[in-house]
Amino acid sequence: MKGSRDYYRHGDQNAICDRCGFKFKLSELMKTWDGYMVDSLCFEPRHPRDFPPPTPTEKPPKEALSPVTPTYTDVTYATSPTVPTGTFSGSHSAEE
Repeated sequence: MKGSRDYYRHGDQNAICDRCGFKFKLSELMKTWDGYMVDSLCFEPRHPRDFPPPTPTEKPPKEALSPVTPTYTDVTYATSPTVPTGTFSGSHSAEE
Protein backbone atom coordinates (compact mmCIF):
# COMPACT_ATOMS: atom_id res chain seq x y z
CA MET A 1 0.00 0.00 0.00
CA LYS A 2 1.40 3.36 -1.00
CA GLY A 3 1.40 6.27 1.40
CA SER A 4 2.84 9.75 1.82
CA ARG A 5 6.30 8.31 2.62
CA ASP A 6 6.49 6.30 -0.63
CA TYR A 7 8.47 8.67 -2.81
CA TYR A 8 11.84 8.39 -4.46
CA ARG A 9 14.86 10.01 -2.87
CA HIS A 10 18.20 9.19 -4.43
CA GLY A 11 20.38 7.12 -2.03
CA ASP A 12 17.61 6.71 0.57
CA GLN A 13 15.19 3.89 1.22
CA ASN A 14 11.98 3.26 3.12
CA ALA A 15 12.24 1.97 6.70
CA ILE A 16 9.92 1.18 9.59
CA CYS A 17 10.28 2.72 13.06
CA ASP A 18 11.00 -0.03 15.60
CA ARG A 19 8.77 1.59 18.24
CA CYS A 20 5.66 2.95 16.54
CA GLY A 21 5.73 0.91 13.31
CA PHE A 22 5.19 3.86 10.94
CA LYS A 23 7.07 4.14 7.66
CA PHE A 24 9.82 6.72 7.26
CA LYS A 25 12.85 7.29 5.09
CA LEU A 26 15.98 5.71 6.58
CA SER A 27 17.70 9.10 6.77
CA GLU A 28 14.91 10.32 9.11
CA LEU A 29 15.48 7.55 11.67
CA MET A 30 17.96 7.65 14.55
CA LYS A 31 19.67 4.77 16.30
CA THR A 32 19.00 4.57 20.05
CA TRP A 33 21.48 3.45 22.70
CA ASP A 34 19.91 -0.02 22.73
CA GLY A 35 20.13 -0.47 18.95
CA TYR A 36 16.60 0.38 17.74
CA MET A 37 15.98 2.60 14.71
CA VAL A 38 13.30 5.15 15.67
CA ASP A 39 11.90 8.44 14.42
CA SER A 40 12.37 11.75 16.25
CA LEU A 41 9.09 11.45 18.21
CA CYS A 42 9.93 7.96 19.52
CA PHE A 43 13.55 8.79 20.35
CA GLU A 44 14.45 8.81 24.06
CA PRO A 45 17.97 9.59 25.22
CA ARG A 46 19.59 7.28 27.73
CA HIS A 47 18.71 8.09 31.32
CA PRO A 48 21.45 9.82 33.36
CA ARG A 49 21.07 7.27 36.17
CA ASP A 50 22.53 4.66 33.85
CA PHE A 51 25.85 6.47 34.39
CA PRO A 52 26.37 6.84 38.17
CA PRO A 53 29.20 9.10 39.28
CA PRO A 54 32.36 7.26 40.32
CA THR A 55 32.77 6.68 44.02
CA PRO A 56 35.62 8.69 45.50
CA THR A 57 38.62 6.68 46.59
CA GLU A 58 40.13 7.29 49.98
CA LYS A 59 43.38 9.23 49.71
CA PRO A 60 46.18 9.07 52.27
CA PRO A 61 46.84 12.26 54.26
CA LYS A 62 49.29 14.68 52.72
CA GLU A 63 51.59 14.87 55.77
CA ALA A 64 52.06 11.48 57.37
CA LEU A 65 53.18 11.34 60.99
CA SER A 66 56.58 9.93 61.79
CA PRO A 67 56.51 6.30 62.96
CA VAL A 68 56.23 5.84 66.72
CA THR A 69 59.08 3.90 68.32
CA PRO A 70 57.88 1.54 71.05
CA THR A 71 59.34 2.05 74.54
CA TYR A 72 60.04 -1.08 76.57
CA THR A 73 60.17 -1.16 80.39
CA ASP A 74 61.88 -3.94 82.31
CA VAL A 75 59.50 -5.63 84.74
CA THR A 76 60.66 -7.95 87.56
CA TYR A 77 58.22 -10.58 88.75
CA ALA A 78 58.27 -12.01 92.29
CA THR A 79 59.14 -15.70 92.53
CA SER A 80 57.58 -16.27 95.97
CA PRO A 81 53.81 -16.47 96.50
CA THR A 82 52.25 -13.08 96.89
CA VAL A 83 49.22 -14.19 98.93
CA PRO A 84 49.44 -12.55 102.37
CA THR A 85 49.45 -14.83 105.37
CA GLY A 86 47.57 -14.04 108.55
CA THR A 87 45.22 -15.27 111.18
CA PHE A 88 41.53 -15.57 110.60
CA SER A 89 39.10 -14.74 113.34
CA GLY A 90 35.81 -16.53 113.76
CA SER A 91 34.71 -20.13 113.51
CA HIS A 92 36.54 -20.81 110.28
CA SER A 93 40.20 -21.36 110.38
CA ALA A 94 42.70 -22.44 107.80
CA GLU A 95 43.74 -25.49 109.82
CA GLU A 96 40.32 -27.17 110.01
